[in-house]
Amino acid sequence: MDLNLISDEQFQKRLLDIFKKEAIGHVNSLIDGIIEIERRGISADNTAIIDRLFRNAHSLKGSSRTVNILSIEGICQVLEEIFYDIKKGKLTITEPLLNSLNKAIKIIERIIDNPTQKIDYENAIKQLKDMQIGGNEAVTDEDMSPFITDVSESIEKEFTDDTYDFVKVQTGALDSLLSKIEETVAFKGFVNDNKQRIASVMQK
Repeated sequence: MDLNLISDEQFQKRLLDIFKKEAIGHVNSLIDGIIEIERRGISADNTAIIDRLFRNAHSLKGSSRTVNILSIEGICQVLEEIFYDIKKGKLTITEPLLNSLNKAIKIIERIIDNPTQKIDYENAIKQLKDMQIGGNEAVTDEDMSPFITDVSESIEKEFTDDTYDFVKVQTGALDSLLSKIEETVAFKGFVNDNKQRIASVMQK
């Protein structure tokens, strides 16, 4: 399809459709991560899970900003801060915190389903912020950059290490993972190929 031949309204719909597919993948990963922490126990070493949750929140924040869904961007910003604080030992995982995270993720799901509906997402953000120890100041991108670098380096090492562990994976689970990767790549590719028009449409 030649996107130059379609209207701005059709273009925006196409952009949102691609965003939704990627966003649903990130949300499902967030849900799975919280469930895994609940299963393992809040006192267990959940560092690897927190790393994954942080990456999902970070990616979802960026893609929601691209399509100008500020509500999801705002929630994901606080999710990032919380996962960062947990990673750095500034915040302890508790049952009330997990409940607040679940509520916030459910709100994100509702917004993805219908981005134009009015949802009290600001209250969810307030609840999450209240969970942060001692009223921590907002974490800046500069504060989190070492964390993002650490995560990136761990991924790189995982795929470049000379020692490999082989595991059996069910075909269905592998297909699901590959599908999520394809959705993420598709969205990023679409954005890179259409940066100028996306900027123009989103400003209207």
